[in-house]
Amino acid sequence: MKCSGMMGLAGVLVAASHAGAWEMRCRFVERVGNVDVELPGNVIDASNGEAHQIRIQFGVFDDVDGPAPAGGFYGWIDGTLSVGGPLENSDEGFRLRVSPFNSGTGPNDSGSPPPLFDPFTDLTGINATSGSQNYAWRCESDGTPAPMPQHIVRGINTFVSVFAITINPNPGAVDYTVTVGGSTIGLSGWSLAGSPPLPDCGDPSKPEDDIESGVTYTPVIDGAWREIDNVLTVSVPAPGAVVLGAASLVGVLGSRRRKSRA
Repeated sequence: MKCSGMMGLAGVLVAASHAGAWEMRCRFVERVGNVDVELPGNVIDASNGEAHQIRIQFGVFDDVDGPAPAGGFYGWIDGTLSVGGPLENSDEGFRLRVSPFNSGTGPNDSGSPPPLFDPFTDLTGINATSGSQNYAWRCESDGTPAPMPQHIVRGINTFVSVFAITINPNPGAVDYTVTVGGSTIGLSGWSLAGSPPLPDCGDPSKPEDDIESGVTYTPVIDGAWREIDNVLTVSVPAPGAVVLGAASLVGVLGSRRRKSRA
């Protein structure tokens, strides 16, 4: 599913007056062991009544009008998560920002109210960004400097996991939704900070004498902002459950809970 819309913010890293033609995409996957399982149509069957680990993924993609930003995906800011359905229908929690999109150190960077108050119903202010890239520049075993570390480009023409939650329908639950909102950032590139010195490599037989250097790359934002609005539908067709009328079901799926079960 595409993340529609555009927005520009000033005063953050490097800004420009416009953004090129490309797509920001977002999707939900289920994490099973160490494997991400795609959920076609962003629908998950949770009729077994068990908790499911969900990851929210993003990526910048080429389209017919132009290529994706060369620096890849940077992060999700001012993010929101809203759980639909009756208040006691489900318990969503165990949230975390997936590394390296956990660079922020604010108490509410994983959403407000903070994880202490899970299960959550409405989260605001999610800040899941990768920050700068910092690397140690070391020596080779022969006493010469290793090649300078290079930056990593993530989420370009592919998806990368940024945020994780657990969904957990309660007994007798009805179908409900989890809605993602906020803004996402693509990067035009990464900039080497300063002129890092070579590592000081001494006697190859005494690697403990080596003095490593450091390399930092900072993100360059070139107007590559997109608003997002994406929905996960949790399907819980339990045998013997009370059947809702069509009008009631629409009301359940469309509603958003307005308070936290703190």
